[in-house]
Amino acid sequence: MTIEITRRTALKAASIMGAFLAAPGVFRPNEAQAAFSDIPFDASENRQIVVVGAGVAGLTAAYVAAKAGFKVMVIEADNRYGGRSLTVRPDPDAVPRGDQYKEWWFDKYNPHRLFPKMYATRYAERKESPTGGTEELGRFDIVDWPGTPEGGFNPVEMFLNAGPGRIPSNHTRLLDLCQEIGVRLEPYTFLSASNLMSSPTFNDGEAVQWREINYSLMGHLAEIMVEAVEAGDLLDKKDRKLVLNMLQQFGDLNSEYKFKGSANVGYAQQPGGWQTPWSVNEPVSIKEILKSGFIGEGDAEQTAGSFLFNPNHIL
Repeated sequence: MTIEITRRTALKAASIMGAFLAAPGVFRPNEAQAAFSDIPFDASENRQIVVVGAGVAGLTAAYVAAKAGFKVMVIEADNRYGGRSLTVRPDPDAVPRGDQYKEWWFDKYNPHRLFPKMYATRYAERKESPTGGTEELGRFDIVDWPGTPEGGFNPVEMFLNAGPGRIPSNHTRLLDLCQEIGVRLEPYTFLSASNLMSSPTFNDGEAVQWREINYSLMGHLAEIMVEAVEAGDLLDKKDRKLVLNMLQQFGDLNSEYKFKGSANVGYAQQPGGWQTPWSVNEPVSIKEILKSGFIGEGDAEQTAGSFLFNPNHIL
């Protein structure tokens, strides 16, 4: 079915969506961290909503609206759901036993063969990209796990997330939604500002996020450097202003070049949707940081006391 979208119909759809957001009990901006399942269903609801785009945001909006009782139509220009989220899997014709892999994947994850386009095997960037829009094919080697029975097929899963590769740990609403509708997630562990550090000389050994120590230290050092720049005469007036602006950005200082805390240090109460109450962590004092054992002397790549600076080194 072909649908002609005019400016009038687009504005009409926007007004309907506005009515949905304003519907009593459907959207409650002042309720912190309300789960998706808390939105009530209204059996008397008879309005219709058109969602443009079947990406994560569009599908989520359609899901929430449908649960609330609205009749929902999703319009997508592509021939598959997902928008920029695209996982490329082995191509049946490009690798040995690729067709067998595809059948195995459907049997395991989609036995009803619903939406076959979701099994994507090719990917192309825009024509103006460095690759020139050249189509890439999922040429993965199909490998069996050791100990697979002779004649059996138990492959190691191979895939490439060509779009978004991970969900940040602080995107709690999206993670809650994935749990609610049964989306299979894999932990992705790597060096990040959310990693935990522990030291017997800091807060009785209680773990703290790397970000709390690192960005607190950056803020304190920036404030100290501002005082040195303003008191000294090593820089002319023009360069002094440039350095002060740089230090303000570096340490997330306020308009008076003072460090009063920062969202970089982390949140005591995580931000959620629109108008959701939130608060940031109190910064760790520089005296606590100096006594923490997280900074020290020696080889920064080998010394535990210099762990805070490890991300600055190539290894």
